[in-house]
Amino acid sequence: MKKLFIVASILTAAINTGAQVTQINSNKSLQVSFPLSSTRTILVSDLDNSIWVTDGTLAGTTQLSATIQLEDAIGLLSGKLVFRGSTAATGSELYSTDGTVAGTTLVK
Repeated sequence: MKKLFIVASILTAAINTGAQVTQINSNKSLQVSFPLSSTRTILVSDLDNSIWVTDGTLAGTTQLSATIQLEDAIGLLSGKLVFRGSTAATGSELYSTDGTVAGTTLVK
């Protein structure tokens, strides 16, 4: 009986001391894809391939473009992610992003 009480106490303590997890993506099915720096990471949605950036907080997680869908990442160049993306207006083109909305642009 004493062993059963000890096991029950340990299980109760383990359940009550679990780590807290904060959801930062509002069910957008975001996956970590490309770290830009030690504080910024590019995320891609599994639902629609939309491009997001996060600093690891809810307030610091934003969508970079509502129209560009990431098709394939090429790599990092001078702190920017270069990728093949598509929009309804342009089709498949070469884009780059520095992790800001203004810095997410079509490469010309």
